[in-house]
Amino acid sequence: MMALADEQMTTISQAKILILDECVDIYNQLYPQFERHFALERISLEESHKLSNVVPPDGVVVIAGRAQYPYVIQWLRQIRQYDAWQYIPIIPYINMPEETFFLNAGATECWVHPISIDAMITRMKNHLNRVKQLHQYGRQLQEYRQAYLAQSHLIEIASHDLQHPINDLLMIEGLLQQYAQQDTQIKALLEDMNVALDTMQEALTDFLTALYVRSEVQFNPQYISVSNILLDIGLKYTSRAASKNIQVVIGQTIGYMYADPRRLKQIVENLVSNAVKYSPPNKEVHIWSEVASEGTYIRVRDWGPGIPPEERYLLFSEFGRLSTQPTGNESSIGLGLWVVKKLAEGMNGEAGARFPEEGGSVFWVRLPSNPPA
Repeated sequence: MMALADEQMTTISQAKILILDECVDIYNQLYPQFERHFALERISLEESHKLSNVVPPDGVVVIAGRAQYPYVIQWLRQIRQYDAWQYIPIIPYINMPEETFFLNAGATECWVHPISIDAMITRMKNHLNRVKQLHQYGRQLQEYRQAYLAQSHLIEIASHDLQHPINDLLMIEGLLQQYAQQDTQIKALLEDMNVALDTMQEALTDFLTALYVRSEVQFNPQYISVSNILLDIGLKYTSRAASKNIQVVIGQTIGYMYADPRRLKQIVENLVSNAVKYSPPNKEVHIWSEVASEGTYIRVRDWGPGIPPEERYLLFSEFGRLSTQPTGNESSIGLGLWVVKKLAEGMNGEAGARFPEEGGSVFWVRLPSNPPA
């Protein structure tokens, strides 16, 4: 649909009103008073088919006898299919109260005889003013959108710049770990540092993705082996889980997904990270995949406290904060599951959760196994 902000609207006193008519007598009655308020142009109904190829007027009055009603209704349906004509006031002036047919075809309203010419002029001006307001709102929305995109771009640049020193610190921490094997106190401090840096990196990643999914997202889908994704992420989170004496267990890793590799990895990392974060010590986190007719599933099972039934509606909502707290004093900004949902939907999939009677949670994501037909 054509953006309203790109259209220009003349002042009401200069508005161009096109009159389609086959009734000379009625036109002659309208002309003297209409001409004082609008710039008028008159063409016959037979010429109306040419209007789709010209710049539309600001408004249209259609004067037709009953015999021309079917033609006018058909013309209305056709002309409303053009973007440039979506918001143009088109008003049939009819002799009988049969407004429904015209309104269903796309008429703005109907003037039913008898109606005063002053009332016609007033109502046309009201319609033109409403269209003018739509233009103004369209321009404002465009300005707000441009400002928002500029702000998001600046924040994204700043966030990316913050990720580089975090990665450097993680590398330094890993090197220091090699020299601290005999000093349990320093080793414990380095492990705390690793958790803090991982948490900061995760929060930044979620924040960046939140900006990403609000903008005009462009995914780059391809065939991905689920096995490779799950094994890589399982290995990555094994050490973090070990600090809480949690074992990450990789089950069956079957199937393929047609998805953006980077975004799929982020989805699974969020689900596994949450499972480790909310699981108590000495438990297991299970990760596996399943293939179904509607697509391929990745599921992550934890044995945490679960989600209270009265709070489950907050799952996958933006900044959804629940009463359930991480078991190792990890932080959470409430974006992770919302990001999972948005990314999955952007790749023609979905995300969800279920809560087994024996406790814990199973979070899942389903994505297509093949490109859309």
